[in-house]
Amino acid sequence: MSRIARLVMLRHQYLFEYRMERGAPAVDPLPAGYHLALPAAIADVGAAQLEGGEVEAAMLRARCAAGDVLGVIWHGGRVAHRSLVQRAGVAPVEGQLHAFPVASDEAYIRNCETARDHYGRGLYPTMLRSMLAMLHRGGDCRRALIACRTDNVASIRGIEKAGFVRVARGVTVGVMGGRLGATRWRPTTSHPTAAGERA
Repeated sequence: MSRIARLVMLRHQYLFEYRMERGAPAVDPLPAGYHLALPAAIADVGAAQLEGGEVEAAMLRARCAAGDVLGVIWHGGRVAHRSLVQRAGVAPVEGQLHAFPVASDEAYIRNCETARDHYGRGLYPTMLRSMLAMLHRGGDCRRALIACRTDNVASIRGIEKAGFVRVARGVTVGVMGGRLGATRWRPTTSHPTAAGERA
């Protein structure tokens, strides 16, 4: 592999949307022993309760300080799943490359993660539907957006199960470990008008 190839990062992403005109999605009950907090108080989430420890806790504190809304699914006193809703600023894709600005009537769902011991229990789509229902109740969100890598089959399945529609495919080219770069979005054939707004 050449030195240039090692320095350049290439990631392929899908962009999904949920339009609030569709109404609030139905939220399935969680399995026994799990409970959802939305919004969750960041003061209740400590490093010992997170799979990623202090690094993850510091990231969540910073995002909540920036105005993001934290959602947590608890199990046995630990975080089984967490996601964030961003309502302003610049929405990143994986690698923290700036993909697009979040409009005042949009929401971007990001930093979604399920602890490994809790895979396969439907926590991710339940959290996404709960966040969509919260945004719908707020009345000031036209659509919610979420992105993931094209090879992340489990995330794609959870996102689409929650009711999101795939609207664009993006290619992110980054350098310097993802600190610099750009994403180009192209509409998918299934929903070209919506994607065109973001392209």
